Amino acid sequence: DSFPMTTQLRLLSFVIFLQCWWQCTAISLLFDEYRFRENVEASLSHVRRVLDNSRNPVFATDVDHTYDDKFALAEMMVIMAINSNIQTLEVLGFSPELLRNMTRWSTNHTVTFRLQGEERCTFLRKQTREIDGAGVETQVGMGPVSNIFRTKVVRTVTEFVWRVQGSYAISGLRGAADEHPVLNRSFAIDITSATSASPRPERTLHHAMDADATWLLRHADPADLRASFAIARDDPQCRTPRRNPDVEA
Repeated sequence: DSFPMTTQLRLLSFVIFLQCWWQCTAISLLFDEYRFRENVEASLSHVRRVLDNSRNPVFATDVDHTYDDKFALAEMMVIMAINSNIQTLEVLGFSPELLRNMTRWSTNHTVTFRLQGEERCTFLRKQTREIDGAGVETQVGMGPVSNIFRTKVVRTVTEFVWRVQGSYAISGLRGAADEHPVLNRSFAIDITSATSASPRPERTLHHAMDADATWLLRHADPADLRASFAIARDDPQCRTPRRNPDVEA
């Protein structure tokens, strides 16, 4: 909880990005339409405050449409998802030039995003501090001949201070071994414990987390990184706007 906020946000964002890629199939199987509609309704209540009265966003099912419109809507949603992921990568530290290069790599190679990190915990010092307890008043004697004595309990606490240092790196890989660093971050915090036992392992090496980004990058234009996606409706395996090789890829 004491990590620098920027480090936390960048690391958390990339972990979420990786998890989204790994779990996209599972999420589609566990889709909860009722919860989805609730979230959209909550969002629309905020959107209506911003848009003028001539705009009235509604669910696609509540609008007259043809079957081809279903394909167009599916394509639009995929394009929005691709653009959103590209923007997320730029915020994380992927430069536009690197992303453009990666889109070119994806033509003939697999492109992988990798997150890896390391932590170390070292002992700094032993220290003591005093904690004041609740005060107690005692009256001795009666009437005008009496005295009030005030006492309090002071407790001495022994603490052990440790320094936790860590670093993490994000990189992009072309193929299996051509690795290109994207960003490196490090942090250092001091934590205390009540015992002399180390609160964390002396060294923790986090295994690399990889996410295959080939499909994503192949659908981004190398010139301006804009998404490009279309469903091949004449493909014999294209059954519906959802059940087709392009959407299921």
